[in-house]
Amino acid sequence: MFFSSNAIVVETFDVTVEELKNFSFGENGKFLSITFYDQHKTSGEIHWSNSFEFGKMNIINFYRIDNKFILFTSSAQNHEYLKILLSKLLNRDVNINLLKIPLPVPKDISFDTFEEVKSFEIDEYFGLSLIITIEGKIILLKIYTNGLITYTLTDNEEVLRKILELALKFILMINE
Repeated sequence: MFFSSNAIVVETFDVTVEELKNFSFGENGKFLSITFYDQHKTSGEIHWSNSFEFGKMNIINFYRIDNKFILFTSSAQNHEYLKILLSKLLNRDVNINLLKIPLPVPKDISFDTFEEVKSFEIDEYFGLSLIITIEGKIILLKIYTNGLITYTLTDNEEVLRKILELALKFILMINE
């Protein structure tokens, strides 16, 4: 497992699990690859570099839940590398969507039905700041209007999955 404190959620629309496989390619000095850790293709990593020989290798771990890839990155623009990789892998233009909350954030949101939420603040331009409790741990969770999700650093996979499930519920609830 890895340490994590931020993520983005990318939804795919026209990709089946059967089509997914380990894949890499390079062109014009750039390198991209996707590797799945298990046979069900529920986790893995993306590698990309704008200059394979001299550049920095960027590694983005991910979970896949149904048609959603949760990329562990602090950069919302990294969803574009997933789009490029999947489009090259499948030899067609793949339709993806970075899940985010609307700008401005609605002020009439209520989190009263979520027992994990202890307090929250809404900034209509910045996003949401929530204090949640999971397995007795107090966690600061922020969901920004650009799609970035940040939370208290953890290497506990169970806690991480619960944080991300809550964040996804909040994003989908606000976008209904």
